[in-house]
Amino acid sequence: MYDPLAVGIALDPTLGTLKEMHVDVETKVSLPAAKLWQPHGSNENNVLHGDHYEIEGVIDLKPNARVCVASDADRFLNLFISRIRGK
Repeated sequence: MYDPLAVGIALDPTLGTLKEMHVDVETKVSLPAAKLWQPHGSNENNVLHGDHYEIEGVIDLKPNARVCVASDADRFLNLFISRIRGK
């Protein structure tokens, strides 16, 4: 129930543990999934050298999203069911 949980956390952020992270949106299949979010706030500066990439330093990334890394599933489920029942 990802979408209902996202709405629940938008309404009540205490339903989850939120962490500031840098998040990119992939619109083409050019980035590996591991590169779409950066929990450590930095990314390797990979530079193409002929037929291979080499790491040349680190790029600091500023957080641009709050990401839910954990949730209070029982409390959310109770809230969700009570709203479905109209209570």
